[in-house]
Amino acid sequence: MKFVKALALVAATTLVAACGGGDTEDRLDLRDPVVRMLHAVPGGAPVSLFRQDVVQGDATNVPYKDVTRYYDVSNNSATWSVRASSTSTVALSSVDLNPEQGNRYTFVALPGTAAGTLELIAIDDPYDKGLTTDRARVRALHAAPAAPAVDVYLIQPAQDLAVATPTYTALGYKAAMPASGDDSTEVPGGTFRLVLTGAGTKTIVFDAPVSIANNADWLLVAIPGPSGAANDVRVLVAQGNDDQNGTTVELVSQ
Repeated sequence: MKFVKALALVAATTLVAACGGGDTEDRLDLRDPVVRMLHAVPGGAPVSLFRQDVVQGDATNVPYKDVTRYYDVSNNSATWSVRASSTSTVALSSVDLNPEQGNRYTFVALPGTAAGTLELIAIDDPYDKGLTTDRARVRALHAAPAAPAVDVYLIQPAQDLAVATPTYTALGYKAAMPASGDDSTEVPGGTFRLVLTGAGTKTIVFDAPVSIANNADWLLVAIPGPSGAANDVRVLVAQGNDDQNGTTVELVSQ
């Protein structure tokens, strides 16, 4: 039986490699759970991630706009927190997490509603991606407390926004779509227009072209712009697959 399973794994690995993916163990739920941390608080000081009271060496002194690479963790339930330094005993914000085999988790430090504060949230990605697909994966997160709920469009560059259907509707502060625990939305690789509008309207608050590669894995995070005004929004893209694991791009509305 072990020999048969080994053959199946080799066959699956070969099949996925032929499609350009390097995430076979995630797709098959064979890999230990992995976590990463994204600092999405504009102007915020570096923070460190703790599991219980143990600082995470892979997520220490993380500055704004940085996302760590995914790293393996055990399946044990624990309280995770962000703190001001690797030696601090005071949690700025915390969240409980019970990691599952084969899942990917992103901890996001995002601006709090009160000035100078932050919130920590965790996004659970089951990563139930088909073995043979090379489609990209996308998820959106609203991390701009002053901004109202938005509709998110990922449309063709020449498509008329007036008649386009939102990819995600009424995305509010601290919410992710698809929600934590659900798989990301799969899209074909290509060039798109990323647009955020006021929820239920066609009033644009963000508009920029994006190019998404096959097998890309993007978390689109709406963050406050420099003015802090409700209609001043930028998008931070946390990339998390293959050689993009651990990189971010900040998009400015055009």
